Amino acid sequence: MSTDRTTNIDFNPQNTRVPILFSPIISSAAKGWDNIGVGYYRLPASETPKISFSQHIIAIHVDKYPVKGERQLEGRIVEETYTNRKIAIYPAHQTQRMNWDKQIEFINLSLEPNLLINCTDECIDSNNIEILPQFAIEDPVVYSLGLALKREIESDNNDSFLYVESAATMLAVHLLRHYAVQKPIIKDFTGGISRSKLNLSINYINDNLDRNLSLIELAKLVEISPNHFLRLFKQSTGVTPYQYLINCRIERAKTLLKNQKLTLAQISQQLGFYDQSRFTNTFRKRMGITPKRYRDSL
Repeated sequence: MSTDRTTNIDFNPQNTRVPILFSPIISSAAKGWDNIGVGYYRLPASETPKISFSQHIIAIHVDKYPVKGERQLEGRIVEETYTNRKIAIYPAHQTQRMNWDKQIEFINLSLEPNLLINCTDECIDSNNIEILPQFAIEDPVVYSLGLALKREIESDNNDSFLYVESAATMLAVHLLRHYAVQKPIIKDFTGGISRSKLNLSINYINDNLDRNLSLIELAKLVEISPNHFLRLFKQSTGVTPYQYLINCRIERAKTLLKNQKLTLAQISQQLGFYDQSRFTNTFRKRMGITPKRYRDSL
C-alpha cells in the first residue's frame, strides 16, 4: 500500500503535474510571473492525501459561509473554521493532511522560498529561518495584496511585472517579519537611495516606457537587492517604482496627445500598455478624463 506516500505539489508554472484536486478556476500560470503564483479555487468538500508544497502557500479565504476543516501537521491535529478574510499559511516542504466539510473558496498565493531568502540581510544564515504555519488568522495586509493580485489575473493586462514583483516582495518581507521563527534582519534604510542611483533608475524608466519593466531588472541596474530597491525608491520618491512608471507614462501621454497624427492605439503601444483600453482606463483614473477628451480640450 502507498497510503503513506507524500504527494509533493509544485505550483511553479513550468510544472504540469499538479493533482486535479488543486486545479484552479483561474491562475497566473500563463502570465510569466517570477517567484509568485496566484490561483483562484473553488473546491468541494474533500480530504487530501498526505501532501507537501514546494512553495510557501498563503490561502486567503473568500467563503460566503463558515467552513470547518481539520489539518494534521507534524503529528498534531488542528481544527479550523474558515470564514471570509481568514488566511492560512502552509510553509514549504511541511507534510500534512487536510479535510473540510463543505465547498471551500480561496485565493492561493505561492511564494518561492528563494524570494524570502533574497529579502533577508546577507549576513543572516537563511537555513535557520523557518516560517511558522498559521491557522485561520486575520491579516489585512495579506488579504488586500491577495485581492489585488487576483484582480491582475482576472484582467487582460500583461504588462504588470513591476507591480506583481513589488507585491510579491512586500508579501515575502511581511512573512519574514511576522511569521518567521528566527526573526531575520531586514534593514531599515533612511534617506532613500543615493542621488546617482536614483537618477540612473529614473532615466532608465523614462527611456523604457514602452517595455514591461521588472523590479529585478531595476534593482540589478543599481546593484541593490529587489527588496531594498523597492523600499529605498519609495523613500526617495514617495511612490513605488510601479506607481512612478505609470506616472511617467501618463506625463508622456499628455505630450504625445498633442500630436494629432498619432492614434490612441499608437500612443498606447509607445507607452507599453497592453492595449488601448488599458491605456484609456489608466489615463482616466489618473487624470479624471479620457485621452480622447483630453486631446479634444487642447
